[in-house]
Amino acid sequence: MTLLSNIVRTNILKKSIFRTYSSLGPAAATERLAIPKDPIINSKKFPEYDVIYSFDSITNVGLLNRMKLRSTILFGVGFPIANGLEVMNLLPTDGSLGFAVIAGSVAFFCHGIGLFCTNVIGYIYAKKNSDQLKISYVGYFGKRHDIDTTYDDVWFPETKHKLFPLFNKVSIDNLKLNLKIFVDGKVIDEAKYMKLYTR
Repeated sequence: MTLLSNIVRTNILKKSIFRTYSSLGPAAATERLAIPKDPIINSKKFPEYDVIYSFDSITNVGLLNRMKLRSTILFGVGFPIANGLEVMNLLPTDGSLGFAVIAGSVAFFCHGIGLFCTNVIGYIYAKKNSDQLKISYVGYFGKRHDIDTTYDDVWFPETKHKLFPLFNKVSIDNLKLNLKIFVDGKVIDEAKYMKLYTR
């Protein structure tokens, strides 16, 4: 076991204990501890796979990335139109300059914030009775990408992401893309998830 896998296992255990004991009270906590629950959640998109990790806010990440694309298109299309209207004396210079500053600032802001939200893993699926995995992540402009891989090809480097401490790096062999996994994501099947750390 590596140091990172021990830290992840400890964090998962702490979160589950905290959720159990901070619910309704001691009676509910003992009742929850007494009833074992089946952690397997079947995927709706891929019926032959089980969900082992999910990041609940991945839809918000995708919306922010799609907003990045739309603000870039608005600036790219609107700026020449505003300048053309200014040249034809249909729009004052202040209006053209104001549009350029506002649209450019929104696009720049969305691209700056979008650096945190690029290549974030939303779901990890494991095939039943197999080592096959599907990793779903959100790309630069909010499009969902699904990668077919195996446990042997996925590995988590020991170092945390330097620029984004909320994420851990994920590397996949034969893929030059650096993916990010949210530290406090929801681990559904801990046994299968921990296999990713034991490479």
